[in-house]
Amino acid sequence: MRKKNRSGQVLIASPQMPDKSFLRLVIALVKDEDDGAMGLCLNRPTGQTVSEVWSSLPEEQRQNVTCDNKDPIFAGGPVFGPLIAIHTEKKWSEEKICEDVFMSSDGDQLTKIIKKVVN
Repeated sequence: MRKKNRSGQVLIASPQMPDKSFLRLVIALVKDEDDGAMGLCLNRPTGQTVSEVWSSLPEEQRQNVTCDNKDPIFAGGPVFGPLIAIHTEKKWSEEKICEDVFMSSDGDQLTKIIKKVVN
């Protein structure tokens, strides 16, 4: 029997969590499938801005697009992985999280999102 898909829901870690890497986390559940789940942390700022992270990417990925966005970048969770954006642009998404909220990690899609933000 298939469990209820909880994609798009927000999980708040219990203060009694024994694993300190999940202490006080707020997680957006991006995927919830029979073979596993994936969530992104929403409340752990890294101290870096969108423009700082963008400028650290290889030039071929940035495609001569400059970005001066000073919004904070958040650590996605205790598991390291690619740069991922949660956004509202369906045409540049790889995954639908919930109604009008999408996710992308593909470099070309991220570039298109940044181009829209800076224009």
